[in-house]
Amino acid sequence: MPSPDPTEDLGPTEGDLAPDQSEADTERRILMAAVALVDEHGEAGLRISDLVAASGRSVGSIYHFFGNREGVIEAVRVYRFHPTWDEDLAAMQMVNDHVDSLEQLLDAVEALQTEFVRAERNDALWQRVDAIGSARSRASLREVLAEKQREQTAAFEDMIQTLKDKGIAGPTVDVHAAAVFVQAFTFGRILSVLDGTDRLSPEEWSRTTRRAVAAVLRG
Repeated sequence: MPSPDPTEDLGPTEGDLAPDQSEADTERRILMAAVALVDEHGEAGLRISDLVAASGRSVGSIYHFFGNREGVIEAVRVYRFHPTWDEDLAAMQMVNDHVDSLEQLLDAVEALQTEFVRAERNDALWQRVDAIGSARSRASLREVLAEKQREQTAAFEDMIQTLKDKGIAGPTVDVHAAAVFVQAFTFGRILSVLDGTDRLSPEEWSRTTRRAVAAVLRG
């Protein structure tokens, strides 16, 4: 068991910022340092003093952004819920904004899914499972993840509504149901990873995805 951290009893103080950093930059620097420390030592091994050293920011700055040690751990769990979300959303929105037909969209979906099923992505799936599992017994974390999930679903709903407005998706498509479905089959690939062999062919998965998305969007 790790020895007590002498900084644990300190309350929040004003955050210190590097001259060339915004508050968001500093907060992310601390968060990513915390993610690395938890990956290396586990949540029980996270010490604020180690986080100070790893992030190059003061105890006051850490408490300013995260409140306390538990707040840091919760932020790590939230990050793990979908660590690639920002880049994935940007890629999907770019496709959504530039396609003019269902076939163009399906070509792009097939290409994106080939990228999403790379073996290097498996760790991100496991991290998301870990975050969801942690939320079952932690009401505050569950609510934060619920809000994050609502934001993600809303982003998919907006994209699907855009496709309906362009005439690419059928007029009878329910945008919420379609948004949940698209997320479910992508996240559901963890089942193939779980069996220890990950025998799922990226090419076959992408082709299957193409057919499924085509069926959903045609309504």
